[in-house]
Amino acid sequence: MAIQALEGTLIVALVMSRAVSLHPVAVIFARLVMGTLFGLVRLLLLAVPLAVALHVLLRELWVERMDGVGTDPDPVRPRRELPSRGPS
Repeated sequence: MAIQALEGTLIVALVMSRAVSLHPVAVIFARLVMGTLFGLVRLLLLAVPLAVALHVLLRELWVERMDGVGTDPDPVRPRRELPSRGPS
């Protein structure tokens, strides 16, 4: 039973995460949430595809949009470093 539990949680999550380019913790979390909310059938069928769809939506609607905004036209300038006093 321990081997089956290990395979069902960790190994499957690692394989799925590499197949869909998603972090393994995100896959485990998606499976946990879907299994808790909707039961076994939804867990097996919809957990990872919905997590990937959410990831793509966030990336396209938020990250790409923020990258398109550009950089700050008036950035804060870094302070100059003080000259060292020499060996103490």
